[in-house]
Amino acid sequence: MKIPDAKLYNSYADLSAAQRRGHDYDIQIRRRRHSPIAIIAPHGGNIEDGTSEVAKDIAGDDFNLYLFEGIRSWHNYTALHLTSHRFDEPECLALISNCTHVVAIHGCGGEEPSVLLGGLDVELKNQIATALRERQVVAHAAGHRFPATHPNNIVNRGARDRGVQLEIAHPLRRSTEVTQVVQAVRSILLPLHAAHPPQARRQQVKHRADARRPQSLR
Repeated sequence: MKIPDAKLYNSYADLSAAQRRGHDYDIQIRRRRHSPIAIIAPHGGNIEDGTSEVAKDIAGDDFNLYLFEGIRSWHNYTALHLTSHRFDEPECLALISNCTHVVAIHGCGGEEPSVLLGGLDVELKNQIATALRERQVVAHAAGHRFPATHPNNIVNRGARDRGVQLEIAHPLRRSTEVTQVVQAVRSILLPLHAAHPPQARRQQVKHRADARRPQSLR
């Protein structure tokens, strides 16, 4: 049987035309209406193993959660790994459009138990990197192969057009030390959650929408 090659997909529409929701992949969303933060795993389930679990633990009962999960019996990565700058699944876009902070959890290979941080939210990225290092987790915030700076990368499509991507190496994802990653990220996000009441977040999103609207339509 020929396995579809996700490298040929240009969008979620291409993926969904070749794969069946509920059979090949599934989508889970947990909304926290009073949170300005979304944790997403666009390659969860059996696509990049362990990323769904890390995303769930970081989100907890506090932050919005989005999981795109491979549930095929085989070749999940080959058939379902829609690259991040082409990942435009509508439910994910709708969720993060109202979130000022987006953190994407990914998995990568390599022998070093480390985290490679990318994304256009440089300030938040550096804060998370520092928190990881304080917990003795090796964290690289630059100079690696996953900078995640493409504006269409799903992590950069939230309310502020910027986010943070965490590529967690396989040895760390499958180690008990991954709890240090969860704790480090939550330690940075929880104060942001507390500092952005719902009304302030709605105003921020409204200002962004107004800025993008043509002058004639304002």
